[in-house]
Amino acid sequence: MSPLRRPTGTDRALRKSAGLRYRAPALLIDALVALPVISLAYALGIFDSRLFKVPDDWFWSEWILGFWLDERQVILAPLISWWGLSIVIATIAEALDSRSLGGRFFGLVVSDKSGFKIGPQLAIWRGLGALLNSLSLGLGYLWILVSNHRRGWHDGVSGTLVLRDRVGEAPEDTL
Repeated sequence: MSPLRRPTGTDRALRKSAGLRYRAPALLIDALVALPVISLAYALGIFDSRLFKVPDDWFWSEWILGFWLDERQVILAPLISWWGLSIVIATIAEALDSRSLGGRFFGLVVSDKSGFKIGPQLAIWRGLGALLNSLSLGLGYLWILVSNHRRGWHDGVSGTLVLRDRVGEAPEDTL
């Protein structure tokens, strides 16, 4: 198949749409990539480290109820930063190579509906869709389970597909 020719229906049929079985572990790897940056922020004092210090005279349930519920900003700021940074890192990787780091590990590639690699514009739309998924507490990601084409909300917003990439199957310009 020539790199300039659009894939036919037969060409696309050779590729399987990736389900949650592959995409969830890839998402976990993408989230883990941002952890060193968040750890550095704790080390530099950007985030409050009281989260990790249990007072000696407290029982664990007192600590959870007394501190974690009263001091939500101590917990939410790093969690939101971590998740947001994970989305930004994945979006940049997808804009550059049509796959995130987790996607590379699990053999996943993001394509447009024609089967070609996505560019920065679709990657940004996909990242905004991932934020929408986060605001819905993951419902957009779980939508992959019920979607006929195994697409989450972020795929629908951006018009993309996540496919299993089989080595040697496609020219470099396509998948």
